[in-house]
Order: sequence, then structure tokens, then C-alpha cells
Amino acid sequence: MKTVNLSQISDIQKRLWFATKIDSGWPTYNQPMAFLVKGSLDSAAVEKALDTLVEIHPEMHMGFPEIEEGPSILRGANAEIKLIKKDFASFSKKVRFTNACRFLEDIIRTPLALEEPPLMDCVE
Repeated sequence: MKTVNLSQISDIQKRLWFATKIDSGWPTYNQPMAFLVKGSLDSAAVEKALDTLVEIHPEMHMGFPEIEEGPSILRGANAEIKLIKKDFASFSKKVRFTNACRFLEDIIRTPLALEEPPLMDCVE
């Protein structure tokens, strides 16, 4: 079991936290990436790779909840990347690409919940 530690955040982190509160509803700090995979994708291997990524990087176990004293860092919380699965295979190639792009745009425009680790979403 991981040790959960709640502590104060640095001045720079406070500024970033405050900026996200002002821009509430805007995905200001999202850094989207997309990869086109041809052929079949081994979902189990993707999930295992993401679990490994979370396991070896302590930063992936951080959240930024707000407590009475203000924003803080939550370290050591259980973090699981949610793999959002969406299948576009039943569409024609052109419609598949268009629908996939629209779907990804909706995901990209969704701000991450800073309170809950990990600060990452993945779509398959």
C-alpha cells in the first residue's frame, strides 16, 4: 500500500492551480497527442504499458485537491489511467476518420480533474 501524503504546493504550482481555476472549463494545460495505428491493436498490451508508466513515475500519483488551507499536493494516491475505448470500425474509412477526429476534439476540450490522479486520459 502506498503512503498518501498531503502537503502544501510551491508558489509556481499555486499560480498554475489558480490559473486553472480562473479558466475553469478550459483545457488550458492539456497536451493532446494522437497516433494512427494500422492493423489490430493489442488492448491488453496498451493497458499493461500504461499501468507500467503509472507505476514507475511518482508524478503520476499526484493530484491537487483544495483543502481549507488552499490548494495542496496529494502524493502516493492510487492512480489508474482510464483507457476510454471507442470503436469506429463499422464506419467507412472517410466517416471513421471524421468521427474519430470529432470524438478526440471532445476529449481534448475536456479539462482534467486536478484533484484526482493521474492527470491523464487515454483513448483507444
